[in-house]
Amino acid sequence: MNVMLVHDPEADKSAASLFVEVGSMSDPDDPKHSGVKYEGLAHFLEHMLFMGTKKYPEEAFYRKFLKENGGSSNAGTSAEYTQYYFDVSENAFPKALDIFSQFFKEPLLSKDGIAREMNAVDSEYRMRLSDEDRATEQIEKSVIIEPEAHWAHFATGSLGTLKKDGIYEEMKKFYDDNYSSNRMDLALVGPQSLDKL
Repeated sequence: MNVMLVHDPEADKSAASLFVEVGSMSDPDDPKHSGVKYEGLAHFLEHMLFMGTKKYPEEAFYRKFLKENGGSSNAGTSAEYTQYYFDVSENAFPKALDIFSQFFKEPLLSKDGIAREMNAVDSEYRMRLSDEDRATEQIEKSVIIEPEAHWAHFATGSLGTLKKDGIYEEMKKFYDDNYSSNRMDLALVGPQSLDKL
C-alpha cells in the first residue's frame, strides 16, 4: 500500500483518504447474459462497505462516532478508482482510523442492507436525471464510443441494472478480487507529528 503522511500544524482536524484503484470501468460481466455488465456494481459496493465490520458490527457506528467527534465522511466512485475519506478531531483520529480501516479488512457486507443500498444508488441516479452535464456524458457514451467499450456503460447503476439474481455474490467477489492493499493509496493529514501519524 502506498501511504502519504502530511503534517499540517495549522490543521484543526485530522483526516484520511483511501483510494482503491478500481472503479466503474471494472464493473464485471453478468455471466448469465453475454455482453451484459453488472452496471453500477463498483458504486453499489461503495455503499455496501459501510454496513458494519466484524470488529464494529453496528451499522451506524462509524457515522455516529465521527459526528460525536466533529467529523464527517463521504465516498465516491469514478471510472478508474473509488475514494473513501473522513475528517475528525485530532484526539479521536486513532479510533476513527481503526474503525475506517476495518471496512477494508473485514466488512460485513450485510445482506440486510442490500435493498436499502440499491434504493440509495437508484435515488442518486434519479436525482441526476435532470443534470444536463450527466445527460450529455451518457449520450456521448452511447453515440460516440463503441458500445462494448468499458467507458460506454452506465456507471452509476440503478434498480434496473442491479436488481438481479446473484448480485450479492458478484459484489462480494468484486470486493475479494479488487480490494487488496496493493491497489490502495492512503493519505493521512493532521496536526500530529509525522512520527505520530
